[in-house]
Amino acid sequence: MDKVLEAALAQVPALVVLVIVVVYFLRHMKSNAEEFKTALSEQRRDWMSALKQRDEMAMNVAQDCHRALGESSSVIKENTRMFNRVEVRLAEAG
Repeated sequence: MDKVLEAALAQVPALVVLVIVVVYFLRHMKSNAEEFKTALSEQRRDWMSALKQRDEMAMNVAQDCHRALGESSSVIKENTRMFNRVEVRLAEAG
């Protein structure tokens, strides 16, 4: 029994070192987790800002396209009206 007790006592310093290493590791992991969480939050904010800029740009392009389409439609109607007048005059002359 004494030999078993001596063997167990011989392991105590190794167990103490193991506990210290585990505690240090867990504290380090906790601080890294906070840094990672902060970095992830910043990255998410950057992504959201980039997506918002992309959406605003797409909306601006769409609005420009609608405006150009509206302007071109009125020009096409005017050209068609003028072409019809020219056609009528040519038919009358010819």
